[in-house]
Amino acid sequence: MTTQHSDDRGSPLAKALDEAVSRGTIRVPPYPSTALQLQAVLAKDDYGTQALVDAMRTDQVFTGNLLRLANSPMYRRGTDVTSIALAVQRVGARELTRLAMAASVSAAASGPALSAFKRRVWRESLAAAVVCEGLAVSAGLEPGEAFVAGLLHDVGKLLALSTLEELFKQRPELKPDDAAVWFEVERTHVKLGALLAQRWQLPGVLGAVITAHHDEREQGAPLTRTVLQADAIVTMLEQHVEVTVPMLLAAGLNQLEAERMAERLLTVPGFLNALDADAPKSGPATPAPRKATEWMCLEPIAGGESWPVRTLDGKSVLATATRAQQPGSLIEFSLSPAQLKFWAVVHDCVERGPASYEVFLKPFALSAENARRWDALVSAQQAAA
Repeated sequence: MTTQHSDDRGSPLAKALDEAVSRGTIRVPPYPSTALQLQAVLAKDDYGTQALVDAMRTDQVFTGNLLRLANSPMYRRGTDVTSIALAVQRVGARELTRLAMAASVSAAASGPALSAFKRRVWRESLAAAVVCEGLAVSAGLEPGEAFVAGLLHDVGKLLALSTLEELFKQRPELKPDDAAVWFEVERTHVKLGALLAQRWQLPGVLGAVITAHHDEREQGAPLTRTVLQADAIVTMLEQHVEVTVPMLLAAGLNQLEAERMAERLLTVPGFLNALDADAPKSGPATPAPRKATEWMCLEPIAGGESWPVRTLDGKSVLATATRAQQPGSLIEFSLSPAQLKFWAVVHDCVERGPASYEVFLKPFALSAENARRWDALVSAQQAAA
């Protein structure tokens, strides 16, 4: 893709997208069937665990997600869960519907075309859902409703991206310029989000969040305010390797809220990974031995070869892989020989030769302890240079 900037609303791309909207050719995904079936079960007074399991049984992707979620840091309680029934008990019945909706957002964000943009929207949407749920009690809101509001408030961006994908297929003369694509996503996502809210018949309060969160005149509602506060926190998560308590205090949280939120943010990578349709789910593999000439290596936890580290600074790490990595991917690594385990987002991947790719990574949601260890490694590298 090229990277020329464009903000011309009269551009061929803008006109093509507006025409698709006016003609009603936007493909709005159906309301998640698993969520619908779970809602039907939960509406009954005498439902049991088996009824919930039966409602999910045909959705093998979601049941797999549910098992991973039940064993993720967000829900882990002691021993591993190995059955759907136990996963339901651990996660909680009322949580299932919104997790099914989160899984549907993840599915909408998969696919090769415009994938870096999609994964950015996916990551920010699911993180906003987790943050909104954490902010709900202090704001006097129902946590489940806050979760869904955070999840769906920018869902129009995914509709815009999927529509642009179709336009690029149908009209080769339209060029997928990065800046132009993102401008169109930002320009149209509120209108497209309102379309989804209408098709899905979402409650009015959720529709209001989708349509009004960029309108200063409509930002006084508690749920909208909470979503905007979550957006600010997710921006911190995207821009910094660690989100600290002082940063959260500056965002308007009190001391106790900030401390709890700092801990909650550490669970976000595992939550995202459990719902990532494209993430490798294999168990750990024995990494390739580190060569004597390699001062440090990244080893993906899901298995695969070791990646020699070339440079490491306060915000990023550059390593060499033998296979291309998808920008926007979230990967868990162990950094050897420091034995530092952390998550990172692939920001770019550049082919440098046969089976040689430069991979630029940004650490994501480091704990305070890991952030200190990271800084120590950076200092040691600088001292040795």
